[in-house]
Amino acid sequence: MSTGRSRQPHCLFIQTLHLHETLAAHSMMIQNCPVEVLDDIFDCTAYSDPENAQAVLCSLMLTCSHFRVIAKRHFIRIVCLPNAEKVNAFAGYLKRVVKSDDYGSRVLPIQHLAVAGKYRIPRGRSYRVRTYAEVKAERALPSIITIASPSLLTLTIIGVDSHMEGEVVGENKIHYKRGVSDMVKFPQLRELVVLDQHVIRLNSDKNGDNTADVYRYPNLHKLYILGDHSLGGFPSLLPNLRHLRLEMLNSTHARLPSLDKTLHFHSLIIDAPQYEYLIINGCFATYQSTPDYDGTIDRYRTFIKSVCDSGDSGVVISAVGNTRCTDPRRILAAWANAVAGGVGCWTTAWAPTV
Repeated sequence: MSTGRSRQPHCLFIQTLHLHETLAAHSMMIQNCPVEVLDDIFDCTAYSDPENAQAVLCSLMLTCSHFRVIAKRHFIRIVCLPNAEKVNAFAGYLKRVVKSDDYGSRVLPIQHLAVAGKYRIPRGRSYRVRTYAEVKAERALPSIITIASPSLLTLTIIGVDSHMEGEVVGENKIHYKRGVSDMVKFPQLRELVVLDQHVIRLNSDKNGDNTADVYRYPNLHKLYILGDHSLGGFPSLLPNLRHLRLEMLNSTHARLPSLDKTLHFHSLIIDAPQYEYLIINGCFATYQSTPDYDGTIDRYRTFIKSVCDSGDSGVVISAVGNTRCTDPRRILAAWANAVAGGVGCWTTAWAPTV
C-alpha cells in the first residue's frame, strides 16, 4: 500500500502552474474561486513535487492574501530538509507555528518528512568536526520529529548524527547522544527509512531485546535499514511489516535477522556491494576471496527465498563506483517518488548508489 496519493492529471492542477503568471488579469476570478477548489489545488501541488513542495507553496503564498491563507494550511504537510541549514530554518518556523497554536488547526500537521546529512556514520565512531549549523541542526531535529510523530506517514533519515552532550557524574564526565526519545511513538507511520543516522534508535535495549520498540511502530508496513548485527529480530516482531529492505553495502559477512516469524514479508530486498578483494573500513582492512563473496550472496538469496514467496524481492548489487556508500540524493528522490504515489525504493529496479 502506497503512503502517498496517486494523482491523475487534473485541469485545476494544470491551471495552477500558470496562476501566478496570470494573476493580474484574473484577480477577480481568483478571489471568487471556492476555497475547497483552491484547497485541492494546493494539496495536488505539494504532492506533485515533494522535494520542492514548500518552495512552490511559498511562491503561491506571495501572490495574494487569498492564496496565502489556504496555501499556509499545506505548507508543512510535506517537508524535505536536505541539509543542516534547511533543518535550522524549518525548526525556527515550526517553533513559531506550535507556539501560536496554529499547528494541527490552521496549519495541517506534518505527514511526510525527509532529512539528509552528508555523513557515513561509522559503527561506534561518530566523532567528527562539525560546523555550527550542523551542531544546531542536530539539537533541533529530535524536536521536529517528536512534534511530527503522531501524524507522520513516512519518515526518511540518512547521514544525520545526533547531538553529543556531556554530564558530570562524580569525577567523570560521561558523553551521550541525545536523539529522539525512546518513549516517542509513531502510531500512523507506514514507511521508515533510517540509514547512517543516530537520531532514532530501533534497538533501545543493549541486550538486543527489541520488544519495547514494536509498540512505537504499530502500523509500519515498509522498513529500510542497515542490515548489521544491531538489527536483531526487530523486523520479525513488527506485525504489519510487509516490505523490508536491508542496506548491507559495508558488510563483509552475511548477518541476517532471525527467521522466526518472518514469513509475513511480501518482499525483501538486500543491497550488496560488488566484489572487492581488499575492503577498507576506516582504519581496518579485510581480505575477501571470490568464493567467500559468492557464498555471502548465495546466503542472501537463500534467506530471501525462505521468507518471501511473492513480491519484488532479490539482491541488488551496487553499481561500479562508490559501491559501499548510499547516495543521500537517491534516497531523497526515492522518498519523493513514494510520497507522490510511486514505488520509491521498494523495488529491485532501484539502487542506492550512483
